[in-house]
Amino acid sequence: MERLLLSELLLREHMSKEEYQKYGKKLIFSRGNLVYLPTDRLDTLFILDRGAVKLGSYSPQGAEVTYDIVCPGEFFGNLQYLPNNIFSEFAKTLTTTEVYSYPTLLVKEIIRRDEDVADRFHEVMVRRWCRAESKLFANASLSPEERVRQLIRQYSQKVPIKEKKLIPISELLTQKDIADLTGLTRQTVAHITKRLLKKPTPSHVKAA
Repeated sequence: MERLLLSELLLREHMSKEEYQKYGKKLIFSRGNLVYLPTDRLDTLFILDRGAVKLGSYSPQGAEVTYDIVCPGEFFGNLQYLPNNIFSEFAKTLTTTEVYSYPTLLVKEIIRRDEDVADRFHEVMVRRWCRAESKLFANASLSPEERVRQLIRQYSQKVPIKEKKLIPISELLTQKDIADLTGLTRQTVAHITKRLLKKPTPSHVKAA
């Protein structure tokens, strides 16, 4: 298993015993469950320990739109850094998922007082930033098939779906998820993945 940049163990080591007993919470969600909704008033950060989570929001017509995928060792939730910013996203599990939840203000305090946690936190932020930039660049400059291939590479990390079975996160994404993340239509993604399945290194993608 890859080293987790952020983990319950790391934060526990840099909390007081009282802080950990009061705030450290492990939560387990089944596949397809919502961790939170855009309407929730959220003052919490979640550290993903196991599984995968997709983040998104809803269009004016009420359609679900995916804009990021969270991998193990990363965080999600409301950072509360931008003044007057309305936090409006959902978080939905792609597998049975284990997370640890902490008050946002506590995590920010730990980051301020501990260099190791700050370094890990900033590395996660930079990785997510780079993924977002890569998606934007791909959507502006690459062919549709190259966009899908790049996305599959970006989410090649394997996560457990059963006791001993691991699969790449990319195989958990629906055609609609991939379409949202690549700026393509679901129909275009369906044609591309059908072609990819005929090639020597197939990438299985579920229909929406």
